[in-house]
Amino acid sequence: MTKMKELDNQTNRSNSAQQSLVIGLFFSCIALVGSLSILQSIGLLSGDLRYAIQHYDLAFHFSFAFILGFTATLASKVTGKPFLRLLLLLMLIDEFSQIWIPSRQFSWVDLSCNIFGCLGGVLLYQVSFFFSKDLK
Repeated sequence: MTKMKELDNQTNRSNSAQQSLVIGLFFSCIALVGSLSILQSIGLLSGDLRYAIQHYDLAFHFSFAFILGFTATLASKVTGKPFLRLLLLLMLIDEFSQIWIPSRQFSWVDLSCNIFGCLGGVLLYQVSFFFSKDLK
């Protein structure tokens, strides 16, 4: 009986560590993307990074949203919390807030890239989860 309890405790600790790692990864991605957005808004990006963001804007929007969509889905599945809803809300707030920031401008194309990138990350997670279940 004590062997079973010990095994359950180890499993619970492992799940807790996995949850912490996934949540940390998700919020680290949000912090990175949010920091880049804020730095661009206040004009503190270095020349090369500013050039890259200005010229590869749609690729950045899609790529970061893709990564965030994947990690949000992973965090939601691991913890049961609705991180994907939080992510979509933050994306909407970020893009619509640019209406009132003089150095930025709102773009439906950017918002679309964010949403499609996020959905692409969710889809990748779902497909990889589906195939990993088939392999077991």
